[in-house]
Amino acid sequence: MNCSNHKDREAVGMCVRCHKLICEECKVKINNKYYCKDCVSEMYSYNNINENYNNKSNMKKINEPPKTLNYVLGIIAIVLLTSKVTNTIFNIPYFLEEVAFSARYYGIFRTIFYIIEFGLAFIEPIIIIALASLLFNNFMRLKRKIRIIAPIAVVLVFTLIRFISSNIAFSYLGLQIIGNMFSYFIPVTLIVIGNYLDKEQ
Repeated sequence: MNCSNHKDREAVGMCVRCHKLICEECKVKINNKYYCKDCVSEMYSYNNINENYNNKSNMKKINEPPKTLNYVLGIIAIVLLTSKVTNTIFNIPYFLEEVAFSARYYGIFRTIFYIIEFGLAFIEPIIIIALASLLFNNFMRLKRKIRIIAPIAVVLVFTLIRFISSNIAFSYLGLQIIGNMFSYFIPVTLIVIGNYLDKEQ
C-alpha cells in the first residue's frame, strides 16, 4: 500500500488522526504515534489560537477596572443597616422590662410573640448586611438574580411575620412595623442596584 500523498512511495504507517496512509517523509512521530504533516500543522495552529485566546481573556480580566461603584453602594447600605442593629442593641434594656411586664400582665403566650418580634427586628438587618457584603465577595455562591431578589424578599417576609407577632403580642394594629419596612427602602435599593451592575455571574 502506498502513501496517500506520494503514490510512488510505500506507506510505513497510518495517521491516527485522519487515517491517511503516510510514507517515511510524511510521517511525524508524537508520543509514539504517527501523524501526517497536515494534521500536525492543524493541531498546533488550533493550540496556538486557543493559547492566544486564553491570554487575551486573562489580560482582559487583569485590565478590568475594579467594581468601585459596587463597593461604594455596599458600604453605604451596610452603614445604614448598622445603625438599625445598634439601635436594637440599645433597646435591649427596654425590651427586658417589657418582657417582664408582658409576662406578668399578658401571659406567656403573648410574651413569646413579643420576643419573636424583637428577635426578628434584630436579625433582619444582620441578614441584609450579609447580602450587602456579597457586593464585595460572593461567598454564598449565589447567582446574580437571587442576590437581586433576596434583600427584597427578606424585608417582605420579616415584615409580615413581625406584623403578625406584634399584633398577637400587643393586641393592636402594629402599623409601626409597616413603617419600618419603608426604612429599608434605601439600603435595599442600593444592594439591588449593586447586584444588577455586577456582571460577574
